[in-house]
Amino acid sequence: MSAGPVDLKPDRNLIDPNFDGYKLSLDPLPVYRIPLDGGVDEVGLREDQYSYQHVKAFGVHNHLIPDPWYQNLMYYIDTSWNVRKYTSSQQLPMQPSTIVFQIPESVELHQRLDRLNVTLYAVSSQYMCLSDGVGHVYLIKTGDREQNLEWKICYQGSPVTVPEGDTPISTILVHSVQHTVDEILYVECLLLHVDKNTEADNENKAPLFLTFLTWITLVCSTADKWELTRRRCLTASAAPDYCVIENNGRGLIVASERPFHFVYDSLHLVVANDVAEITNDKTPDEKHYVWMQSSGDVTVFFSLPPDITKPDIEYTIGNSTLEIGIKNDESLLKGTFFATVDRDACTWTLTKENDENKLELHLEKTESGVWPEVIVGDKRGHLVADLEQMEEIHQRLAHLTSDQWNPPADKAEKAYNSQQLEECDAFPDAFSCLTRFDGESHKPTHQANLSSHQWLFNVPADGSSSPSLCLRHDVDGLIWQPIDTAAADTDDDQTPWKHVATFNAFGYVQASKQQKKYCSCAPNSSFAIICDCVRHIYVYRQPSVISTPLRNRKTGREVSALAKQQLVSLDSIDNIMGLCVQNDALFVISGSTLFMVRINLD
Repeated sequence: MSAGPVDLKPDRNLIDPNFDGYKLSLDPLPVYRIPLDGGVDEVGLREDQYSYQHVKAFGVHNHLIPDPWYQNLMYYIDTSWNVRKYTSSQQLPMQPSTIVFQIPESVELHQRLDRLNVTLYAVSSQYMCLSDGVGHVYLIKTGDREQNLEWKICYQGSPVTVPEGDTPISTILVHSVQHTVDEILYVECLLLHVDKNTEADNENKAPLFLTFLTWITLVCSTADKWELTRRRCLTASAAPDYCVIENNGRGLIVASERPFHFVYDSLHLVVANDVAEITNDKTPDEKHYVWMQSSGDVTVFFSLPPDITKPDIEYTIGNSTLEIGIKNDESLLKGTFFATVDRDACTWTLTKENDENKLELHLEKTESGVWPEVIVGDKRGHLVADLEQMEEIHQRLAHLTSDQWNPPADKAEKAYNSQQLEECDAFPDAFSCLTRFDGESHKPTHQANLSSHQWLFNVPADGSSSPSLCLRHDVDGLIWQPIDTAAADTDDDQTPWKHVATFNAFGYVQASKQQKKYCSCAPNSSFAIICDCVRHIYVYRQPSVISTPLRNRKTGREVSALAKQQLVSLDSIDNIMGLCVQNDALFVISGSTLFMVRINLD
């Protein structure tokens, strides 16, 4: 089955078009702290890990590991390669840690220079999966983790090795799920590593590095005896923003700036995916035209051969359709506009620059707005941001976050400098997409274009569902939850992700935080947080009804609900190395201290 284009259709009932911005609240948030036992095991990037893929995959690691099955538990790896457990409760917010597991061969492997950070993932209420960062993967039976039971290794192996031998390749664990088929227990694990591209050279301009996702399947054949039964591998020239295995083990969902495709399956032959089918038959660098837009018009630029003259241009335009091209040649642009235009105000001009012809097409919009594309379904154009339009947007949205209850309208006193936001607010690469792959056919079954939806952060699972992701829609941050498809041949109209929550103006707010390191939200979406590299944590609450309505002195509109913005300043100068968000608390780990911030929900 080929990829079916899917629109990310937000639930309008979850969007507030009249959102009045976040108001700074000085209400204190209780902060507790406890010294760490043994420090935090941290691995930085090496000199040979200089690519953007390395930075994106390994540069920011969350060293505080949540447990979605036991909300009061969290873990970290100390410098002696011990897995340490912290337990919190209303009565005892911070308790000393306990060692629950010792990573095998820690003395020898811990000294390896090519290692990555240890990654730990809670597969279920009874099992954990661990990758030691040097190529070894462990499935561990924990039992009830609230009890101090002994963790036992059920499986250990090196599923990713170099092609020439059995030497393990260093990987990190990005996701794992447990499911049952005919009363047989399965565990699916997704491992990631970045390796050099053996086909790269100076002539073909191929990327120097490739990102690999290795999907392994473990089966419990007899009582607690696990075997590796299947390996599948995907690759792309970019590290993914988001990747999860469906809870039923049938599919894989990936959000990335470049398309992933299967290259190996130990059970079935992988037929080369028709990447051109997914990418509109064009590589990401092959753009036929450049275009830019303001709120009222669109300008499209074409480069033409030097012998083309004005009589050679064929031009037909309507209020909703266009066809422009060269006589006796294929059309340059043809189809239906994203929105209607004023045909009488649309023009084209042909000029010559440096022995090259430039065709400029000017389109006048009938309604103000932002177009994600000129012609519906045509992805061959490269969008160039209009600086004047970006400045206008920033001025119009500056009120959404403030350090005052009623900030003045004077532009010189805006809460944030809009000049710092232009690059952040620009659309991501037009090739960015969210794709669902079928694990058996290796084909993409659903695909959503993310060219106008910037990825913001991933939301950890809550035990009963898969991790979700937050995408920027206009200025808001929308949470999309994966939905397990019933079968591999599911109807294309059934989208595998659903809009479940909204953080108003969060897309605009996070773009202003240049020092941000981590973004996340509570499992129940009651608040979102932005965590700086050092000390500062910003809390953005959902709007809550106030007992006495207020009136906006500028607009006269009555306000019955307020969305609070709170700032937590930690008493520490150490770098923040990880966080764990619960519905009523936030945990932050530094090199020497674990902090707990109690979120007193109204």
